Amino acid sequence: MTDQAPLLDAEPKSRFSRKTLNFLAFGLVSVIALLSLTGTESTENTQQESSAAQTAPPENAIRAIEQISPNIDLNWQSPEVHHWVNEAGARVYFVASPQLPMLDIRLIFNAGSARDATKPGIARLTNALLAAGTKQLNATEVAAGFEKVGAQFGLGAYRDMALIRLRSLSELNQLMPALDLLANIVSSPAFPADAITRDKNQMLAGIQHAQLQPGSIASKAFYQALFPDHPYGIAGAGTEDSIPLIKAVDLNKFHQQYYASQNLTIALVGAISVNQAKQIANRMTRDLPTGAAAAPLAKSPIGAPQRQHIEFESNQTHILMGTTAIRRDNPDRFALILGNEILGGGALTSLLGQEIRQKRGLSYSVSSHFIAMQSQGPFQISLQTRNDQTQQALDAILQVLSQFVEQGPTQQQLDDAKRQMAGHSLFSNASNAGIASQLGSVGFYRLPIESVFKNQLQVQQVTREQVKAAFQHYLDPKKLTIITVGSRKNSATDAPNSSQPDQ
Repeated sequence: MTDQAPLLDAEPKSRFSRKTLNFLAFGLVSVIALLSLTGTESTENTQQESSAAQTAPPENAIRAIEQISPNIDLNWQSPEVHHWVNEAGARVYFVASPQLPMLDIRLIFNAGSARDATKPGIARLTNALLAAGTKQLNATEVAAGFEKVGAQFGLGAYRDMALIRLRSLSELNQLMPALDLLANIVSSPAFPADAITRDKNQMLAGIQHAQLQPGSIASKAFYQALFPDHPYGIAGAGTEDSIPLIKAVDLNKFHQQYYASQNLTIALVGAISVNQAKQIANRMTRDLPTGAAAAPLAKSPIGAPQRQHIEFESNQTHILMGTTAIRRDNPDRFALILGNEILGGGALTSLLGQEIRQKRGLSYSVSSHFIAMQSQGPFQISLQTRNDQTQQALDAILQVLSQFVEQGPTQQQLDDAKRQMAGHSLFSNASNAGIASQLGSVGFYRLPIESVFKNQLQVQQVTREQVKAAFQHYLDPKKLTIITVGSRKNSATDAPNSSQPDQ
């Protein structure tokens, strides 16, 4: 950061030695990490029940709900959120958290697989190869650089977004090298030939492995059925035809177009000042491409409902059913999320859990989700059941869903769900990483800034009538796409359309 005002000018002098700070940071971060494990950070992937939830008796889960006070103070003094657009066009969100000498950063680019166009897999490959070296450093030197200063670095690419994470101590002699290395990785990737070949081979192996997994087969078919003419239907992991076609020139072009400063949201949470946050944001964007922000995605069309069975030799049938639903900025999102907590989001205590698992013993677990994204994402219900119980399970699910859509929740169900979600909210704000994740989502999806810490206030104000109206507006149980993957031997399913998994 040699071309800007030194961060040292804005940094208060520490009263502790570096060794002491490192020890305190490690201990406190470990405690927070243990707390944060009780929550789930999921944007686009179906949540899975933890092993503890699967084995815990349902009465324990109900008792856990009752132990959450109905009078949780949701008006607690939330930290101030600073936000601005810097000179390079990046949207920046910052929360000061001086309690720990740490800084968490999220760089979120509008560069997910929805931007793959004619070469599925290019978004994930571009993101993964950021760690393979820069024009100045090889992969070993990159890894050693972060390790030397005790920083944690991570990557991820999804349908909507590509992201880069960094956690570092905020002491300047450790923070500055980590920031410079991060900026170098994001702005100047080398895309070395050997790394491209290695990662492409790994992706091809992953595709072949997925063809042997009924859950992966079902998920791919589900998205392709819901989004046949939309970027969300693209196979983000790539295909056996597309991966070999991706060259270094394609990766560089994708990086130049989508890893541009105006296509970036930056979230920072930690023990730095606003002035330091501005300098860091400027450092992150100084050497990035200066292209325009990505064009908005087209609206996801609501396709005709399908019933598709994919034959797969197995003892169980995987079921995915759902429809196109809502965007992330939909004003009915809180009513739908709260209602879904009752329907199938609350695991064993949900209506689907009680009916499908507890009463009928048709599945070990069943869940439902609204996956709200830039464009209209899906609502989906997922479970596994014995082949000969497939139709029975489908009938039971549709019965529960139809009744819930028609009648809505009871007041007791609504109150229990509000307490449950209030508990989730407390944990999501328990760590800097959790707050950074929320800041990144608010910036990326262009949500109101007050939603960072005030979502629960809106959830708690939702009424039974609003839940019922929202479900009736967005879900028609008679118009769902249903994907089943399993064996028809001894199966009572009568799906009219059958296909084989892609080879």
